[in-house]
Amino acid sequence: RYLGVVEAVGSSPVTQTSGNQQYPKEIPMLIEYRNFLLSGKGREYMQYAVIAVLIVIAVFIYKRSLRPKEKYPYHKKPLLTDREYSFYGMLRPLVRGTGLDILAKIRLADLLEVDEGLAEGEWGRYFGKIKAKHIDFAVVKDMKVLFLIELDDSTHQREDRAERDRFVDNALSAAGYELIRTYGELDDISRRLSELGYRTAFRKNRQI
Repeated sequence: RYLGVVEAVGSSPVTQTSGNQQYPKEIPMLIEYRNFLLSGKGREYMQYAVIAVLIVIAVFIYKRSLRPKEKYPYHKKPLLTDREYSFYGMLRPLVRGTGLDILAKIRLADLLEVDEGLAEGEWGRYFGKIKAKHIDFAVVKDMKVLFLIELDDSTHQREDRAERDRFVDNALSAAGYELIRTYGELDDISRRLSELGYRTAFRKNRQI
C-alpha cells in the first residue's frame, strides 16, 4: 500500500521495508499524526487551535480599532472677503464682451521667479519674501497678465503694511508687471483698459 507514496516522493530517504516493498521513513509518522487527529484528543486539540487563532485575530482587530484616526482639522473659507467680492462684482462688467478675464488671489510666487545664479542661501531668502504673499486681482487675456490690481484699505497705512506694499510694488516693477492700486475706484482701471484698446461699460465715480 506504500508503493504509490514511494513513487510520488521519489528521492525521499528509504529506511524501512514492508515485505518486498520499501517506503519513506516519514510515512509512519504521518500515519501516527493522522490517527491522532482523528482521535478524540486530536479533535479537541484542533478545536483549541482554531479558538486560539480566532482569539489572535480578534485581538489584532481590536488593537487596530484603538488606533487614533488621522485628523483633518480643516473647514471651508471664502476665497474673497466681502469687500473683495463686492469689488469683483464691479470689475466683471468692465471686461464683459472684451475677451478678458479677472483672476483673484494670485500668489506672488506664481507671478515671479527668483533669478538663478545667486549666492548660496540667497535664493531661499528671496523666495521666502514672495511665497506667502498674493495679489488681489489680475486682468488677463488668454491667461497672459495685462496688469494687476491691489484693493487697498485703511490697514495699508500701517507701517508694516506700507513696507510690505513697497516690496511688492518694487518686485513686480522689476519683473515688468504693471500694478494699479485702488481703494475701490474704477477710474484708473477703466482708463488703462481703454489705453489697451478695450471699450468698457464704465460709470464714472462708481466705487465700493
